[in-house]
Amino acid sequence: MKKLLAILLCFVLFAACFAACGKTEEEQSKEEPVSAEQSTALSEEESSAEEESTAPVLNVEQKDYEDKEFVIMGSWHNTDYGSEIMPSEYVDDTSEFITTNVNEAIAERNRLTEDYLGVKIRELYVVSDRMSGAAAQQLRENHLAGTLGVHVVAPSIYCLGALAGEGIFADLNTIEGFDTESPWFDRSFKTTAEVNGKLFFIQGDCGLYGFNATPLVFFNKSLAAKYNLPDLYATVRNGEWTFDLVYEYSKLMSEDLNEDGLIDYRDKTGYVGQADDSWNWFYGSGEKIVDVKNGEIVLSMYNERSANVVETMNKLFSDRTLYCCANDYFNVSSNPVRELTSKMFKEGRSLFFSEIMSYIHEFSDMEDEFGVLPIPKYSVEQEDYHTLLNSWSGNAFAIPDVLSDEDRVFASECLQTFCYFSTDTVKKEYIERTLKYQKTTDENSAEMLEIIFGTRGTDLGFIYNVGSHGNATTDTSLPWLLQRMMDGSITFAAGFEARRSAAESDIETIQAMYSDS
Repeated sequence: MKKLLAILLCFVLFAACFAACGKTEEEQSKEEPVSAEQSTALSEEESSAEEESTAPVLNVEQKDYEDKEFVIMGSWHNTDYGSEIMPSEYVDDTSEFITTNVNEAIAERNRLTEDYLGVKIRELYVVSDRMSGAAAQQLRENHLAGTLGVHVVAPSIYCLGALAGEGIFADLNTIEGFDTESPWFDRSFKTTAEVNGKLFFIQGDCGLYGFNATPLVFFNKSLAAKYNLPDLYATVRNGEWTFDLVYEYSKLMSEDLNEDGLIDYRDKTGYVGQADDSWNWFYGSGEKIVDVKNGEIVLSMYNERSANVVETMNKLFSDRTLYCCANDYFNVSSNPVRELTSKMFKEGRSLFFSEIMSYIHEFSDMEDEFGVLPIPKYSVEQEDYHTLLNSWSGNAFAIPDVLSDEDRVFASECLQTFCYFSTDTVKKEYIERTLKYQKTTDENSAEMLEIIFGTRGTDLGFIYNVGSHGNATTDTSLPWLLQRMMDGSITFAAGFEARRSAAESDIETIQAMYSDS
């Protein structure tokens, strides 16, 4: 048997050699070796073909709804509104996030969606407070009446949280054909907002206000050089960008310019921010107000590590010679961030300034060059950076529960297609071009934006304002406890215990909403 196999193998080899030797010189000369350029081109073609074959596919078939209207309710707190849904008249290439290119991308996204589904997109805009204003009231009234003239709503995340507790939104996971796992939906947001397989609102690539509500830290490059700071970008990469480091650097800059014996918005200081910093840093430390374990929402805010986190971050926040807080000046201006404290950074009177992403547009004409960094970590031992999507200025998308099954499917198909076509139009234009290359001036800041957007998430404790019993701000709210502690006037242990009962009551209510029954 072995002899037979050996003979057969020799025969095969002989035949192969004969075939090769049997070619004429002309035939052999035609078999030129593949050049490096050809090899590269072939590799690129193969790679492109492989990427194309593995690219995410829209889970909605193309169809013709015969120009049926797809209506989205948008809301903001004033009429000066740059729409993320429709092309806007509020276009400003120097400061606003709705630049000409972004506006054109919105129009292109809408055209692609309308052509794919045979629909007409319309926005119903409602001027509303971020939590309990006209938009929320209109949704409540229509829910009670069992009628609603919109298919998707996009109010603030706070508003969505309050209304979801009233049963106003459909569970997206129960709508036929709704693929909430698609990459054009924010997976980190979904992971946090989903409990027991139930999901009432979602964030995606169509949400410019969601991108804008992402917090970060700005730094003045000229001042960083003046004070001989190391490469802050490398500090971030090395995992050394921490609370303590920011505190030490902030000590380098504090000057009473008008010599009135106070350090305020008219002077120089190391760090400028507002009360939301307490939320961003607490979340940035990896701590949460509530967590979800095995489908159960649990109160996780107070523990030994979180107590150390609060103590460490409040070393800076409570020292108002180093930290200028915009919330201290509502008696001077109704919008102290825009009118007072952001000007400190823009005029070179602060080393650091923390706010949400939308302020990057305010500094595009700043004289000094600026850079952007993520929210710092609590310590070098902490593995990852964490970025909290702001529930007040950020929004998400929900489908009203009053819609018929047929209209729910229609709404979900439109929303999925809307987000799908946003990825290579609106999101690409806004993040990759407007933010990275138009509003920032170096590749390092572009890299930092990748880190910031790549670590975004949320906390049900903020979404539902746990402890508030559904109100905007109350003394029993745990998120507002973080702000109350910033000046050191209240201790974490005492403040938490005073609010524990209200928080646990809220958690029971929220848990019932996500129960299996």
